[in-house]
This record gives sequence, structure tokens and C-alpha cells, in this order.
Amino acid sequence: GDRFSFEDSDRFEEDSLCSWGSEPESVCNNWRGWKRQNGGPNNVGISKERHVCPLAELSAKAVACYIPFEVVEHFPEPIPEPIQLRIAFWSFPESEEDIRLYSCLANGSADEFTKGEHLYKNKCVKDTLQIGFHLSGTVVAAAAAAPPNVVQGQNKNNVSVAVVFDRRRISSCNCTCDSNAFWCSHVVALCLFRIHQANSVCLRAPVSESLSRLRR
Repeated sequence: GDRFSFEDSDRFEEDSLCSWGSEPESVCNNWRGWKRQNGGPNNVGISKERHVCPLAELSAKAVACYIPFEVVEHFPEPIPEPIQLRIAFWSFPESEEDIRLYSCLANGSADEFTKGEHLYKNKCVKDTLQIGFHLSGTVVAAAAAAPPNVVQGQNKNNVSVAVVFDRRRISSCNCTCDSNAFWCSHVVALCLFRIHQANSVCLRAPVSESLSRLRR
């Protein structure tokens, strides 16, 4: 079953932020470890090179931020597949701090995020595939993938992970592991891979686009 599903991720984030409103800033920033002590977010995929971004790319980013994927997939006028691919590409969260926040809020601590970070850094994420707004991959949960204090009790078999996202927010995630954590380390590892190595993920158009081409 789903490890965690937010029917309304906007409301989830708003409620979470409101609950911190009365707390001192230092407490909010480091609540149960959701924010790193050493500074701000680690944004990925943002090039520091000076260049002019094409209008189509800017448009894809704007659509990815503000328009639900159902509208994109079922828009009356067919959207060219290359544009759909760019919209899907930019629809995933850009910062690992977003993933850390999701994990900490779901689990009450940063433990699962730390485990997932070790899995990612030890190259345990394999066979990544993004079809539209659905990301999947395999995580090799080997004992050698993390420090001893991290992997104790962890399943050594490979696990399959799936994540659904929209407007740069994770809407649901699923993992075949036996962890009781809502946001397990394998989900974290897959998300970190997508953020840090986005261009290494095989990207395909939404299934609706393939069906539309068949009908045409």
C-alpha cells in the first residue's frame, strides 16, 4: 500500500507552516532536524552559467509550478510531446530540503532521511524511470550501502519505489519494503537521485500522450 499519500498537498503544507507560526525562528528552522544546521537548501539542477533560457523552457517551468498535471494531460488542444516532457521534468521538487521536510514531518525525525541520503550517496538507486508525473526506481538496500548504525534491521533485498508528483510537490509515494515509516529511506533515496541526477533519469511522455498518438 501507499507509504504516504497527501490528498491535498497544498493544505498539508499550509497547515504545517501555520503550526510553526508561533514558534521562534530558530526552533522552526530546526524542528526535529528538518533543516540542516549548516545553512540553506541545496538546490539542484540550477545552472550557474549565464545563458538565455528559451521561451519554451520558461513556459514549461511556469506550467510545472502552477497548473495541475490533469489539466496538462487532458488539455483539449494536444500539447507537443517535447513540451509535455519538459513540463514533467520541471514538475519534480528542485531542492533536497523539500524532501527532508516531507520525511521529517511524516516520521517525526530526520532518521529516515539520513538513511536515504546514505543509500543515494552509495549509488544504491538503480533503474530510474519517469513516465509523465510518475517516478519509479529500484533501491539496492545492501548492508554495505550505509554505516552500521544506519542499516541495522534493514531489508537487504532490492525494493521497488514509486513516487507521484505534481506542481513540484510529492503527492504520494510507495515502497515494497517492510518498513513502518511513512516516508522510508528508499523513497528518500529515489527522490534525492531525481533531484541531483535528473538528467540520468529516463524520461518518457505521459501514458495519455501515447494513447492520444495511437488514436490519431
